[in-house]
Amino acid sequence: MLKCGLPDKGGKADMVMLYMDFRVNPLIGKLFLKRKNRKIDVRRAERFFPEKTARDIARFPGLIWKIWAVNESGTHGAGFYLFDTEEHARLRAAYAEKFYPKTPGLSHVVCRIYQVLEDTSRITRAPIDLPANPGFKPGQLEDLFNNHKRITVMDFLKRRKK
Repeated sequence: MLKCGLPDKGGKADMVMLYMDFRVNPLIGKLFLKRKNRKIDVRRAERFFPEKTARDIARFPGLIWKIWAVNESGTHGAGFYLFDTEEHARLRAAYAEKFYPKTPGLSHVVCRIYQVLEDTSRITRAPIDLPANPGFKPGQLEDLFNNHKRITVMDFLKRRKK
């Protein structure tokens, strides 16, 4: 299930925040937890998300930054993305729509795009003045969509042992 709630364009190309929330399969979420206190072990959780995936996302056109997050029980994850335009945020949401339903261990993906209140965010020291990724050369975006490697639960378990 993927739902992307997108605002009306309004004719402006302002900076936008893409918020993506998803459920993590409870069996995988349990692998993220420390044995003693049953709280999230960040290093274990990070192994679930391949470095190549992070590098691919970092190449999305218009991406300024992304924050990865997981809740204390390991059952929900989230991504907070800052994009230079709504068009670029929609592109990222389309990528999630195509691949997240095929990714074992992730479900119930919800995307929402918000307009950024830039001046107010600067007052509270939000890092919104960083340069955006320039984007892809012709054909690179298609390669990213076509060469997406599915992560399986077995892939995760193999990385966990390293």
